[in-house]
Amino acid sequence: MNLEPVRADWRFEPASSGRACHGTEEAEACGVKQALIETIHRQAGRIPIPVIIAALLICSLAAGRAPTPLVAAWAGLILVVQAVRVVSIRSMILPSDCPPGRRIRYWTGLSAINGVAVAASVCFSPYLNDVERSAHSMVLIGLTAGSVAISHGYAPMFIAYAGPILVG
Repeated sequence: MNLEPVRADWRFEPASSGRACHGTEEAEACGVKQALIETIHRQAGRIPIPVIIAALLICSLAAGRAPTPLVAAWAGLILVVQAVRVVSIRSMILPSDCPPGRRIRYWTGLSAINGVAVAASVCFSPYLNDVERSAHSMVLIGLTAGSVAISHGYAPMFIAYAGPILVG
């Protein structure tokens, strides 16, 4: 495990700089990964909006039925996870000489954490009636369907996010 300090002055560099792709990876695979990185970086600020809207909808379903501290804790968890995800993608926590595959694995892990946080809303199920549980399920399925676009069709990232939601 690499424990080198992160350079605070590092910022995103497009694939054309050539710095992000080196090592033994094939040039074409590296180019595809770098394009995925650039797309994720560009769209990082837009991703939390539908998730937060869906979280508000789920909170409105659970409000008055589930314990208020539980609803508030889940809403706070969603906000924190979304903030961490955006800040970490935007600031590119990993150093610039990090291979594209490693960055993508890091973001896949963030997607998994995001999926687990969203899936944690199933803790409201015992407090909801059948109609509310159905609406809750539809919101979760909608988030899962939308995650195809968020993950840009990259299967590991999609499965990392959608898996916990669909299993929950």
